[in-house]
Amino acid sequence: MARRTRETISDFGQMSFIDILANSVGALAFLFLMFFVVTSALITPTALKLLTSSLPDATSGQEYKVTLAGGGGAPPYNWKINRGYLPDGFKLDAKSGVISGVSVKEGEYSFEVRLKGSKKPDVAIVKKNLKLLISPPPIVVANTTSLRINTEKLPSAIVGNEYEVTLSVVGGEGPYAWISAGELPLGLEQRGDRIFGVPKKSGDWRFEIRVTDRAGATDGRSIDLRVTAEPLLTEANVLPVSVTTKEPPAARVGEPYELVLAAAGGVPPYSWFIMDGQLPAGLVLDAKTGGISGIPEEAQDFEFKIGVTDSRDRVNEGQKLSVNVDDSFRGASSGGFPLAWWLVIPVTMGATLGLFLLFGVVAGVQCPWDKSWGCKVIGKDDEGRAIYLCKHGHKFVNEIKEV
Repeated sequence: MARRTRETISDFGQMSFIDILANSVGALAFLFLMFFVVTSALITPTALKLLTSSLPDATSGQEYKVTLAGGGGAPPYNWKINRGYLPDGFKLDAKSGVISGVSVKEGEYSFEVRLKGSKKPDVAIVKKNLKLLISPPPIVVANTTSLRINTEKLPSAIVGNEYEVTLSVVGGEGPYAWISAGELPLGLEQRGDRIFGVPKKSGDWRFEIRVTDRAGATDGRSIDLRVTAEPLLTEANVLPVSVTTKEPPAARVGEPYELVLAAAGGVPPYSWFIMDGQLPAGLVLDAKTGGISGIPEEAQDFEFKIGVTDSRDRVNEGQKLSVNVDDSFRGASSGGFPLAWWLVIPVTMGATLGLFLLFGVVAGVQCPWDKSWGCKVIGKDDEGRAIYLCKHGHKFVNEIKEV
């Protein structure tokens, strides 16, 4: 009986050693498998998600701040407005995902937000459409009259000139807080109720101005500001239009005459006209250019009154002018006989007109001296005799034919 017991114990000892070894290997394999499963779960990130599904409303003229939320993927994240735009005065921080700012433009704004993870080589990206509503501030009834911006229009500015204007407000309770939104002209800035600086570029600008009083009442207004390269022409700074031509040059019968009238003041372009009297026969006035041109036909002193009108239909009082038309080829006054040098004209004229006839280029009336063609009657002298002008440039008085 005792012998059997010892054998049983010996067999049990051998089986225990084998079982222990097998169990140890199995346990280690199980632990390694569990470690792999757990660490894989911890290392493998979940899918990138943009968790923010809607944005709280903003209030016009008040500070706004909200943080977009993301999850999964591999931080750090990168945020961006992928499509659309935020309200003026708002911005999105690319690293923190914070949307913040102040805007006075009320309305609903739609845009697409992009969230980007940093895991490489496959960088995850998700996008989501969001809306932001900017509502008007609540109406606050102050103890005084209602708050209102009193400035309706700003005076124009000039490029390169100092500019400063003070905004005004009525009602409400001071002190007042001013803000502006939109683009001011380059070189100008707004601080409190002042807009000042030196504008650098001409153009038309529109921006928003909003004021808030101590009680929280607020008012806003769109304001236009024009910047010009030169001073604007107004009734106050435009001089009256006037004719500056005083003494026109003299003219001669049969010779081309040209004069351009001049004016000052007003706003060009000008328009010219004869207010009184008349121009010498053969001369005309160009209403647009103020030019007087032509060939005078009669020797005489002519007086007339010139008027001018500017582009704003302002008329001047007119300027009296006189033009002396001289006839240098008129004969001697005593007895009506021509000067001695006129005796050579028939010979010279005949030879010259003969050359013109040879080439077939003359036309006009017949010369009373040599009967050739190429002259014209341009007037008469004091004794009623015809004054001829020939193609070759000579002038003479007809001593034979009475006009």
